[in-house]
Amino acid sequence: MEMTLAEQFLLAAHHNEKSRFILPNNQTTLGMFGAMFIDLLEAGDIKIVDEKVICTPMNSSASVHPKLYQILDKSKKNLKIKRWMQRLNYKANSLKKEVLESLRAKKEIGIEQKKFLGLIPYKQTHVVNRMQHRMQAVHLKNILLLKKDATPVEQKLLSLLIGSQILPYFGKDRHERKKIRKKMKDFNASDSIGADVSQAVEEMQAVIIATMAAATAVNVSTSH
Repeated sequence: MEMTLAEQFLLAAHHNEKSRFILPNNQTTLGMFGAMFIDLLEAGDIKIVDEKVICTPMNSSASVHPKLYQILDKSKKNLKIKRWMQRLNYKANSLKKEVLESLRAKKEIGIEQKKFLGLIPYKQTHVVNRMQHRMQAVHLKNILLLKKDATPVEQKLLSLLIGSQILPYFGKDRHERKKIRKKMKDFNASDSIGADVSQAVEEMQAVIIATMAAATAVNVSTSH
């Protein structure tokens, strides 16, 4: 079954062997938001007018991402994607659950119910087809390292993985991770991904950089 960009992103961002995502929640969540906005743009559920998100009149259940569309549609203000990403944190778990449940239905991700100390319920996720997952990670990093041709979808996914700083962790060792980081600086998606998609990726990157800078500042202040 064909996957949305948000599904492809969360699957790629998941650890191949462990029951967790590769990077901390903030970067993974913001990358997912970016992918969801791109899905909405490409489905025609939203459009960008004067850099602000405008919903196309429709039944929210018909949207590619119903929960996110409903949040956007109910808003009294039209906001930029960057502003939306900053405001959506309170809905992050609910939106991620929606994407993960879709991945489970497509047999890409497994979800297990667990209990901490036999009392507190929580969920663990794992990749179903590890070999396929590993091969996809190798393919994506080689597009960058070996300058292989990429489809428009692969370019969008790469842009999101680079913007969220997840791609270097596809490297097999410290040396390869360093090479990926260096190549990331020169990566430019072709014009085929579209101006609105490029804007969504850029705004996601800006929020991630700001979030990481804020976290670093807090760590520095608490260490003194």
